[in-house]
Parts: sequence; structure tokens; C-alpha cells
Amino acid sequence: MSNRVFGHIPGISVGTVFLNRAALSDSGVHRPGQAGISGSESEGADSLVLAGGYPDDCDFGDVIVYTGHGAQDPISRRQVADQLLTRQNKALAISKQQGLPIRVVRGATHGSPYAPAQGYRYDGLYGVDDFWHEKGAEGFTAWRFRLARQSKSAPGAEPNPENDASRTTDLLGTSLTLLSVVEFGARTDDGQIIQAVTLPWFDIVRALQKDREVAFQLTPRQWEELIAGAYERAGFDQVILTPRSGDRGRDVIAIKHGLGTIRVIDQVKAYKPGRLVTANDVRALFGVVVMDRASKGFLTTTSDFAPRLRQDPLIAEQLGPRIELINGTQLLAKLEALAKNRSGY
Repeated sequence: MSNRVFGHIPGISVGTVFLNRAALSDSGVHRPGQAGISGSESEGADSLVLAGGYPDDCDFGDVIVYTGHGAQDPISRRQVADQLLTRQNKALAISKQQGLPIRVVRGATHGSPYAPAQGYRYDGLYGVDDFWHEKGAEGFTAWRFRLARQSKSAPGAEPNPENDASRTTDLLGTSLTLLSVVEFGARTDDGQIIQAVTLPWFDIVRALQKDREVAFQLTPRQWEELIAGAYERAGFDQVILTPRSGDRGRDVIAIKHGLGTIRVIDQVKAYKPGRLVTANDVRALFGVVVMDRASKGFLTTTSDFAPRLRQDPLIAEQLGPRIELINGTQLLAKLEALAKNRSGY
């Protein structure tokens, strides 16, 4: 057993800034001289450093979505293979399972409004509240870990005015407690029932109205939760958020009862500007609608659709009755309307 310490290091206050990695290591706050995660598969993770190593990292102050370790080219720093749930990544998973606190350090190179102006700052204790794997910005599978602050006393809770990356985090920082965007109910064979939206759902919609760039700071899973909440707001009798993997092409399932039953499926593409949804994506959705025996399928994206996609003869005849395409502009308009009033999706 190592002498690994979980929790605060005696004598080191939250907010302490270290000049370099050597000083940080000597303090005991984060022992490794280079690795971003300190931990082992058997014991869990005791600390991590945010220093701009992965483009998919998202930092909202009290909530961090952290990209796991490994599969990076040492020269280009680009991800060149799929990450595995081993070594330091497994350590973070163990910390989630055992509820272990993790010391979080932000470096000046982190590229976040919460980063210090120089050196490395100890920003207190966080806990892993969820983890999953998904395709990252460079096309390979990456493990993602969502961490939530255990104390709000750290300087990192406020954006650093010296960092020009601060645009919308004043709205998102401490209010973006992603676990409460929707209220979950019972589990079903298809996923988990959405019982209601909560106040942070409205906070995010308001932030999107002020700055559309917020859309590209949210993770794909956060978008699925937001859209599931939109169906609940629209008055569907049952809304189900499907699992992150094994969803069979269905991210959200919404059911409305009446003289008959309407079953809608929604496939969410949380794409950044310039990445367009293709005709093959739409054809694949139609196949899912048929196999699922759904009444209608929505393909919702934060970006847009490829030019002339709607002119494809195989797609054109399905648009309207069986398929509906929602681009980023339409999506934001629907969310804004649903935040004001419950109405049809």
C-alpha cells in the first residue's frame, strides 16, 4: 500500500499557487511531475491537473468534464487511438465507486476562465459523479469523467478576468449543476424516465439566448438531457433518456397517449460549427424509425445539415410525415419557446 493521501494536504490552503510542476510535486498536492492524474487501479485517484492537455475538456468552475489519460502522440499531443479504462482512467473510476475526494489543480495553460494567471493553483476537492466513453474531437474513443466541487470556497469558483476565454461562464459557472438539469424517475428497458426539468435547465436556455457559443461548450450527453427535458416541457406523457451506449440509435424516446399512441424518437448530434449532418445520417435515422416502429423520428443538431440533403429523393419523401430535421437555429428557438410556455414540440 502506498502512502497516498486522499483529501487536503495538511498545511496547504485552497488557493495556494505553485510556480512550477516541481514545486507542486514537492508540496504533495499532486505528486507526478508530468502525468495529469495521480492514482492507481487498486487505490483510486487522489489528484489531477487541468493544463490544456485535451481539447474536449470542459471547465464550468464547480463542474468539470475531464478527458481521461492515454492514446496521445507525444509530439503532436493529438489523440491517435482509443483510450482504455485502465491505469489512471481506472483510478478515476474507482474514485467514483468509492466516493473518494480528488484534489484539483488548474494550470495557467489550461485555457479556461478559471485558470490562474501563472503557475499551478490548488482549487480544492472534487468528486467524480459520473463517467462514460464517447468519440472525442479527434475521432477516437475517449473516457470522460464529470467532477463536481465538494466545496465552493476555492478561488476557481469565479472566472479569472485576466483570461479572455471568459464569455458565458458567469452564467454557467456555479449554476451548471448538470445532474439537476432534469429530474430522473424509474428505469425502464429503454432507459431512464424524465420526471421534470429543474431550474438549471432554464438557466442554460437563457445562457444560450445570450451567447450561442454556449452550445459548443456542452457535452453530447448534456445536450441529450436538455432535449429530453424539452420533450417533458412539451407535454409528452412519458420521456425516456436512453443509455450512453447500446441506445440503438435512439437518444430520447417520447410517448404521448390519446386516441392512439404517438411514439417519437430523437437522435441528437451535438456538432460544432462546420461539422454538418450528412444524408447517410438521415437515412440511418429512418432505418431506426422503421425498426423501432416509431411514429416519427427527429434528427436534432447544434450545427446544420449538408447542402442539398433535403433534395435527396430517398430523404425528401420521408420529410414531414416520418422524419423531421432540426438545425441549431431551430433548436434554440424551440428551447426558448418551451422555456416560456409548455407547447407542442
